[in-house]
Amino acid sequence: RWVVLLGVSIESVVSVMAVRSAVLRSAVVKAAFMTNVMKDAIECPCLVDSELLRSFQRVSASPELTPDLQNITVGSELKPGDEILHDCSSCSCEHGHWNCSLAPCPRDGGFSLWGPWSPCSLSCGGLGQKIRTRSCDQPRPAHGGRACVGPLMDSAYCQTPDCPRETIPTEEPSAPDEDDGFSQWSAWSSCSRSCSDSASPPVKFRTRVCVHKRCSGDAHQERICNLPQCPGKVQC
Repeated sequence: RWVVLLGVSIESVVSVMAVRSAVLRSAVVKAAFMTNVMKDAIECPCLVDSELLRSFQRVSASPELTPDLQNITVGSELKPGDEILHDCSSCSCEHGHWNCSLAPCPRDGGFSLWGPWSPCSLSCGGLGQKIRTRSCDQPRPAHGGRACVGPLMDSAYCQTPDCPRETIPTEEPSAPDEDDGFSQWSAWSSCSRSCSDSASPPVKFRTRVCVHKRCSGDAHQERICNLPQCPGKVQC
């Protein structure tokens, strides 16, 4: 009888111990789950302050705030994992602290408008030249951006009236210079065209011959002809 009773008692004890072991394992799992839940629950948010917004603006191509930043005000709280983007910079909220990557975007240069034309290089007696300029500062290239592609200066011919008769002729004398070794200049040739085109003005030329062993100077001269504007051409 004691053996039977002892046997029953051992089986009961084994059963109770198995139940207790299962309950203990369940409690451990629940405790681990609650630990993770509490860890997520106590994850701190990130506070937006004025210095954070200024740090974005310091590296921005322009002082204006993007729509993303306009919706964020000082004192706002962002949850862990949230991110603020502005131009080429970003800040993400991690464990209650900001993890920021602040970098200015490359900015390509842009041309300004052309400035006014300069006065013509001649006041009378032929085709002169005038120039105008522009700058690469609208905006200036910055942070590795590309420079402007194109000329900074533009030039054009400008036609002037005939000089008054009392003015001193500007053409060189036909007599040879002393000791230059050349003969007299020939007469000027006819103009290469019968009218003036500011893009390709007509020219005339004259020559002289070296009559001595040693000559110094040019044997050929070329001049722009001061002729009326060609029909259908816009005068510059």
